[in-house]
Amino acid sequence: MGDTTRFILAIVLSTLVMIVYFMLFPPPKKEVRKRVEKKPQQPTTVKRLHPIKLPPKNYLFRVKSKNLVVTFSKMGGSIVSIELRNYFFDLEKKKPYLVLDREPVGILLLKNGTDWKTLYQADVEGRKVIFRKGNLKKIYVVGEKPYVVSLKVGGKRPVIVSYFKEKEKEKHYRMKKKVVVVKEGKKIGKDMKFFRKGGKFSFSSADSVSIDEGYFLLSFYGSSFSGHAQEVGKGVVALRTMPLTNKTLIYAGPKREEDLKRAGNSLMAYLDFGFFDILAKPLLKFLKFTHRYTGNYGIDIIILTILIKILFFPLSHISYKSMKEMQKLQPVIENLKKKYKNDKQKLNQELIALYRRHKINPLSGCLPILIQIPVFFALYEVLLYAIELRHAPFFWWIKDLSARDPYYITPIIMGITMILQQKLTPTSSDPTQEKLMYGMSIFFTILFASFPSGLVIYWTVNNILSIFQQLYTLKKV
Repeated sequence: MGDTTRFILAIVLSTLVMIVYFMLFPPPKKEVRKRVEKKPQQPTTVKRLHPIKLPPKNYLFRVKSKNLVVTFSKMGGSIVSIELRNYFFDLEKKKPYLVLDREPVGILLLKNGTDWKTLYQADVEGRKVIFRKGNLKKIYVVGEKPYVVSLKVGGKRPVIVSYFKEKEKEKHYRMKKKVVVVKEGKKIGKDMKFFRKGGKFSFSSADSVSIDEGYFLLSFYGSSFSGHAQEVGKGVVALRTMPLTNKTLIYAGPKREEDLKRAGNSLMAYLDFGFFDILAKPLLKFLKFTHRYTGNYGIDIIILTILIKILFFPLSHISYKSMKEMQKLQPVIENLKKKYKNDKQKLNQELIALYRRHKINPLSGCLPILIQIPVFFALYEVLLYAIELRHAPFFWWIKDLSARDPYYITPIIMGITMILQQKLTPTSSDPTQEKLMYGMSIFFTILFASFPSGLVIYWTVNNILSIFQQLYTLKKV
């Protein structure tokens, strides 16, 4: 096996290691982690915050806007649940998606969390709800902006308490619920695992405080916030938030750029695709642009793949050409290795001279792989976290491009294209190398079986285009 072949193989194996690593240990979303001391939970706090009994049905009523269905309770003058009208939990659209859920998780309370026992007088004026009790008044406006509920409290500075727990897992998704705060444009967050271990997450002077579910967001913003979050029951976390002002905005909706911007630019920090964010966002913008004309994100992924292939066609052509020339020189290289087997320095000098005479760069074969690595991971992040791709169908059996292929058809096709591509790739005559490369094709097929189907489509189309390019190059060389 030649030095160049070894180098190329090392690059491919490194790519494989990176893919497996990112699958098992996803990179954190650009968050500034601050050390949070774990303080022992105070029993009085737990008793005061939990449990909360579900208000009787005769105290509940609903108010609708274009995007939201908000269930209020006269007992506590609070929000019990927030349902999204345009998004569903399941692909069949039978189960509406609840950003804030009841029983008793997700009840939004005020006044130190004990206010749920107080019965309020409720007046409903269209999408405005006014709760009154003595000199205390709470005014909610549903749909002031898309996916936004405004809250204004008169008579006392509010203390907002919201309960939540990990949702039932959506099929094929890997979303993890977190408490995230944004302060001066920087994110700090803790996931459910942190709270299950008894951790207490405290914050102050935050621009927004949110429960981030990956695709969806429940965010308190429009003021300066301090407070903390901690587990108060088995799997139940209480988020206690104290806004500096009497008015708070509540965003309950998708992490979609257009909606976050309409709600307020301060929420844009939550639209983050991790380490490859700088590449992921332009890729998403392109997909959304072509989607205006195609109406199918699967077709958009294919168009994107073709465009990327065209952009890097010259580089790939040079790479394949160089690999073919290297294959022709293999007998000469093997003779040099035998001749100078005891003199590595002289061997390297002769090899460099040989490459110069034939105008070959032995490393050029690695360039297409190196270039595709960041694009691959950026697209992976988009397909995994972009709300636009959630439940987006392609054709036939692929109903959701952000989920794996349920019948594993596309990964198998991708594996076949990888083997065909390997047969066309100029290599040395080393049988061990050939077996290893074919083994990697099988391994990649198995690995990609759990990837979003949109990513498998991208890689399959890229392989098919590479096969045609290799055939073209072989004819020209």
